[in-house]
Amino acid sequence: MKKFMLLIMVLALAPAALAISIGVSPGMIGVSDLLRDGYAEKVVTISSSITQEVNAHFEVEGEVKDWLSFEPASPNFVISKDKPYALKIIIRPPADAPMRVHTGEISFITDSVANVEGSIGS
Repeated sequence: MKKFMLLIMVLALAPAALAISIGVSPGMIGVSDLLRDGYAEKVVTISSSITQEVNAHFEVEGEVKDWLSFEPASPNFVISKDKPYALKIIIRPPADAPMRVHTGEISFITDSVANVEGSIGS
């Protein structure tokens, strides 16, 4: 059986003006020796630097976009410093996937922060 490798870059994006940072661990997912029509799963943890709840979502890009599914399935989630979010990434390459390294990107983006006090501007 032929195997190939899959690399997924995981990015965390937060508006700098609000002094919020989000982190994703691990920051890169590499799956080697994945078979065509196979199955792999990885879990990433998304966290925030503040105790206030932060609404966020993720977006997927790249050639492996259609190979990925997620648990929970919704791209929307809420995180805080005390409540990190665990996301299972399920990888199912098709039976006709070319034999080479495949890549994709998952971006985690903050949407809004409720009840921000003392901030100036937008």
